[in-house]
Amino acid sequence: MHRVHTTNISRAERRSLWDEITQDYLSSGESARDYSERHGLKYDHLNYYVSSYRRKQKPVTSFIALEGLPRVECSSTIELSTGTLSIRLPSNVSLLTLEAVLKRFLAC
Repeated sequence: MHRVHTTNISRAERRSLWDEITQDYLSSGESARDYSERHGLKYDHLNYYVSSYRRKQKPVTSFIALEGLPRVECSSTIELSTGTLSIRLPSNVSLLTLEAVLKRFLAC
């Protein structure tokens, strides 16, 4: 069994080890199952940390301030569309809700 599965290492050490293992796995070209067996890793743990690592590597979408644009009359709804996905929200939607919806919408 690999050292990463022992209980006598700190959480930070474990995370660091998994990052190293993940990078090695991704550059190996092996299947997750073969890599896990060859290195004494738990297959489901490798998949979890690879998925977590990939999420961390995705670029963060940020919002930019729209200043100096002409004022537009607001309708009673906000509509967002892309491809076959369309979302309508009331114009008085909270900023927190709108931010959460936009983040999900941009991830599609």
